[in-house]
Amino acid sequence: MFFTRFLATATIAALVNAAPNADAIPWAKANPHAAAAARAYADAYAEAEAIGHADPEAYAMAASEDQCADIACHAACGLLIIEGQKCSRNTENSYLGPHDSECLCPSDSEFMTYYPSCMNCGWTLWKYYGPYVTDALRACPGLSTEPTGTSRCSTTLTDIYTPDYAIRACDYTGGRTG
Repeated sequence: MFFTRFLATATIAALVNAAPNADAIPWAKANPHAAAAARAYADAYAEAEAIGHADPEAYAMAASEDQCADIACHAACGLLIIEGQKCSRNTENSYLGPHDSECLCPSDSEFMTYYPSCMNCGWTLWKYYGPYVTDALRACPGLSTEPTGTSRCSTTLTDIYTPDYAIRACDYTGGRTG
């Protein structure tokens, strides 16, 4: 009886003290949809810790998936964009070309590190992320400028998005761009 009462009290205390923190994923602030996914992940992680789940990260990933793109997809595509910017020669708009193909296209480049993952899951995000990385993709012969994976949400077919080329990654990453 004492143990049951202790367990119930500990569980309630953990639930009260669990505080989600989406700031752990600062780059997600750059896109409202990524920010929502980050908040969902933070909430689910806090819940997992509160209930004493053995693997809070796995719990949070499963619970926060928005039926379209999980946080890993936001990360892969967001980092692909940032790496593309690093190789831009455009001093006015680093999302647009021209891009340095010697910087982007080698198989061991940071840009190419994120390319396969983003292209596999990117349909769910492409209306938001595509405008920021398509010119960089065009700089590498043979790369697709659209996702190649099969996962796609119905919302990606109907919603309209206008890119904000004035967005600055450093504003969302605390000065970190990689």
